[in-house]
Amino acid sequence: MMAHPRPREEFESDGEYLKAFWIMSEFGVNLEDDYEIFYSFFNGHFNSKCPQTSEEKKHWDELPDVVTIYRGYSAKNPMRWDGFSWTPDEDVAKFFANRRPEEGLGVVVSAEVTKDRICAVILQRGREVEYIVTDVGDEDLIGAGWLSGAA
Repeated sequence: MMAHPRPREEFESDGEYLKAFWIMSEFGVNLEDDYEIFYSFFNGHFNSKCPQTSEEKKHWDELPDVVTIYRGYSAKNPMRWDGFSWTPDEDVAKFFANRRPEEGLGVVVSAEVTKDRICAVILQRGREVEYIVTDVGDEDLIGAGWLSGAA
């Protein structure tokens, strides 16, 4: 069963609620019904809709103009490389690529994007740093590799 954040009325804004939902669910949402909601929420300039903590704002401010990002997924994952969740840490991407071996080989892709395309920084998942990037395209990819075994 998918986790849910506290009731909506306990949050100051829809943005805080949606961010909490994203963090708790690890995008455990119905892709057909909810994809557009989260795309709409995250898409745009940094901090335009997704509330950012002072630490997240500082992290974004200190990024270079061009950032290498990584995404790990299972070969059978329907979101594959064009999902929203990316990380600057290749080892974190390898973890996500290999965490469900029953779904096939893991894949890690890397891309280069300009800092202004990072819509949100999420630092509330333990050691994981997550960048939300909604518009990674083929032209941004700089590498891909199949993984087997544990990360």
